[in-house]
Amino acid sequence: VLDSIYKEYYENGNLKAEGFYKDCKYETNRRKIYILGCGVGKENDSLISGTRHGSYKTYYQNGKLKSISNFHCGLRQGNFYNYHENGSLETQEFYFEDKLKSSQSYNENGTIEEIDNFEYNFKKTRDYKTTSHREFYENGDLKFENLIVEAENDIETEYYTEYFQNGFLKIEKTLINNSKNGVYK
Repeated sequence: VLDSIYKEYYENGNLKAEGFYKDCKYETNRRKIYILGCGVGKENDSLISGTRHGSYKTYYQNGKLKSISNFHCGLRQGNFYNYHENGSLETQEFYFEDKLKSSQSYNENGTIEEIDNFEYNFKKTRDYKTTSHREFYENGDLKFENLIVEAENDIETEYYTEYFQNGFLKIEKTLINNSKNGVYK
């Protein structure tokens, strides 16, 4: 099992990936998280390669930075960055205890395209998620936003607002979906 610095190279000799692996489990003073299973089918970590821990970077074949990821004992933790081949930021994501909390996407010119925020609320038997999504026009003005709220009894409420490029309101609606009986309002 890997338990040290890791580096991988392309055939041309350029660095492909670098990071750290450690034999550890996620523990804090308030919480422990265990990943069940033997690692088969897991893309990031396995019994053979160990557990990612700390910063992990990947590079394009030309040597430019492709991504920066952060892990704590195999769980995604902190900021993740992906870059276009021209070097500009493509996406920025933030994870907490392996759950995506926020995401931002940019075009190659650096203008924001989308923003997503996620909130998790554990009740009785599962996590219920609230998703806030915004998309923007090419000039950076808000195009539309929606908020999706999951609740108990398989009820999902969506609030949707769309804007013209000049900023005026185009559409505003609320949908309530109960997947148990297929009711939409």
